[in-house]
Amino acid sequence: MTPLVNMLPWRHRRRQAQMRTGAMLMLPGPAIAAVFCSLLWQEGLLARQQLAATGQAHQQRVAEIALRLERCLQQQAEQQQLLQRRQRQVAAREAGLAWQQRLTRLSGAMPDPAWLLALEARGSSVRLSGQSTTLEGVRQLEQRLPGVGFSHYRMGAITRTDQGLWQFNVRLVWEALSTAGGGPHAPAG
Repeated sequence: MTPLVNMLPWRHRRRQAQMRTGAMLMLPGPAIAAVFCSLLWQEGLLARQQLAATGQAHQQRVAEIALRLERCLQQQAEQQQLLQRRQRQVAAREAGLAWQQRLTRLSGAMPDPAWLLALEARGSSVRLSGQSTTLEGVRQLEQRLPGVGFSHYRMGAITRTDQGLWQFNVRLVWEALSTAGGGPHAPAG
């Protein structure tokens, strides 16, 4: 018979060696996993920080653009107001020049024996009151009025004063006058 060999101590040593080897293999695994998880967490944290910084930079840029847009709109509104003001000034200047030209022509249309006592301008019309030494002077004025530059005129009453002068009234209108009958110059009897 063969002698029985006790293999138990050998198995026990072999098992301990395997456990040490397994332990050596197992210990770095969780450590590597922990390091890997830590790296992933740090990378995620860094990505979140970069995203937050990018978001803040984006919000800041959007705020700057909104501010620039507001300034541009404000400047555009100011320029529009300035343009309108200049257009009104040009229109007023042109209207003033037109009145000046018409009144200069009216002055040139006055015959020698006639002169003005009053001139009242309102809107687009002018009322004149004057006197003449002769009735012919009044008629000459009436004949010259169409060349003055007003679209309509109306001769008022012509009366003789106590001093022997002829007093007259005229209404000149720059724009079209809507009268029932008449025409550009109808006496206002």
